[in-house]
Amino acid sequence: MATKGGPNIVKEGLVLYYDRYNQNSYPPGIGNKMNDISNVTNLQLSAYGVGSSSGLSWANTISNITISLLLEKVTTTTEYAYHPVSKWGATLETTSFVLYHFGNYQSNGQDGVLGWYAGAGNSWQAIAPYGFGVMTTGKIWNIVLQYSNSSGGQAWVNGSKAGSRVGSGVLGNGGSSGDIGIYGPDAYYTSKVHQVMFYNRQLTDAEIINNYNVYYKPKIRT
Repeated sequence: MATKGGPNIVKEGLVLYYDRYNQNSYPPGIGNKMNDISNVTNLQLSAYGVGSSSGLSWANTISNITISLLLEKVTTTTEYAYHPVSKWGATLETTSFVLYHFGNYQSNGQDGVLGWYAGAGNSWQAIAPYGFGVMTTGKIWNIVLQYSNSSGGQAWVNGSKAGSRVGSGVLGNGGSSGDIGIYGPDAYYTSKVHQVMFYNRQLTDAEIINNYNVYYKPKIRT
């Protein structure tokens, strides 16, 4: 069955896809929900979470993954961090992936700093460079995690690589089929996820750039 996300985005390996700009995903009157338009498992995002399901088996014991999202920073915070996209495990070591959107905690000057973390190789570690991007209020960016267990994680911002590869090892080894957290389609205090795609493989550089050019580029606000 064809993905409902348009003809030009990369579809091979796409396992979960939400998009507030697509009426198949975000029809009028649906409220704080979005429909999965990957046509793989059809899991609905509701109240900032995608419920635990056998359809999320790909989100544990991960050797390769790509996560691509359209993220808006809507306000500042003095909290330590919020997590626009996350899949926690029972322990940090079994956590599959977490996007950190840091705050100005105890006046540390880190508001808007971005970082990807996970239980990688049974150890809690960064899987992209800390501070690969720093968002200010009102910005809308395309953020991508491109990950391989052998070479680690590469962060991308608005179609360009941000820093070098960091980390290594299988992600979320021993994790459960717990929820995936996504701050969309409504803002969760500091952050708003307008669109997000999960792939069960590592996209090539050319594929990430293709997705940026055909979908994200007109929507970003820098």
